[in-house]
Amino acid sequence: HVGFSAHSVDAALLAMNSYDFDSILFPINFACWNAGNFGPQVFAEAEKRGMGILALKAMALTPLEKGEPKFDKNVWYQPIQDEQVMKMAQARLAPPTIAQLGTMGFLELESEYLDGIRDEYQRRRDIVYGELSKVEGLYFKEPKGAFYLAVKLPIDNSEKFVKWMLTDFDIDGVTTMVAPLDGFYATPGKGEQEIRIAYVLEEKRLLQACEILRRGLEKYMKLAA
Repeated sequence: HVGFSAHSVDAALLAMNSYDFDSILFPINFACWNAGNFGPQVFAEAEKRGMGILALKAMALTPLEKGEPKFDKNVWYQPIQDEQVMKMAQARLAPPTIAQLGTMGFLELESEYLDGIRDEYQRRRDIVYGELSKVEGLYFKEPKGAFYLAVKLPIDNSEKFVKWMLTDFDIDGVTTMVAPLDGFYATPGKGEQEIRIAYVLEEKRLLQACEILRRGLEKYMKLAA
């Protein structure tokens, strides 16, 4: 088995036309593919030749304009140098092996199975969205594909509210746990009034959780007034 890697369209096409390689490692990402037309030609040629295609997920801001200084002679783009952005990017670029194997297994299942999962989560989303829509003062949007939603609350600090719900509030010995959303932001101060709600429970328990959250929020706001 002989493969190669390349970081430019011209070099990749030249290599494939010069030798019968078995595989290619090439930068493929959404922005370059759609906005810069960087990648489709290489992918099409490799697929036509029956080669193995490995995607190198290059992280960059923008291509360098003509005459812009390069941090390396062979680099054609402006790199991402923000430490926080790179941390978030790296967290998503390395899924564990078991997750990759599980995803491959999903591809072998009948469509009815995946359709059932999609329909179930859509029902759960509709329940949570509908119940929270009845609560005055909340700000959020209907999720289109995620199994969670972000909600802005009419309070000063969502982390304090979440802790209070866990330690000081319950209905018949049951409470609702959600996640403060400020940890999902890189900008200090962002998300301090927001929470993240995942609709991973069955429908009956979701209805109960939303009702407990509503009543807990009402009591918390009265105490804070």
